[in-house]
Amino acid sequence: MKNARTAAHAALLQVDVNAGYSNIVIDKAIKEADLDQRDASLAAAIFYGVLERRITLDYIINQFSKVKVNKMKPVIRTI
Repeated sequence: MKNARTAAHAALLQVDVNAGYSNIVIDKAIKEADLDQRDASLAAAIFYGVLERRITLDYIINQFSKVKVNKMKPVIRTI
């Protein structure tokens, strides 16, 4: 069984790479990870929180990272 953070990361990566619909992607990730209700809620909160704050997060990363967000591998950016 995966944990909530791993499921959220997998879902965010799926949205970044394949541009899937967010609600379908997170539902699938939660089912594949076989999460209980509490962990599923945490995974969804992380997932939607990152999507909501993506522009702000990218700005902050660009301020402190030598590698800009648009040049990062999707796996690294999602982490």
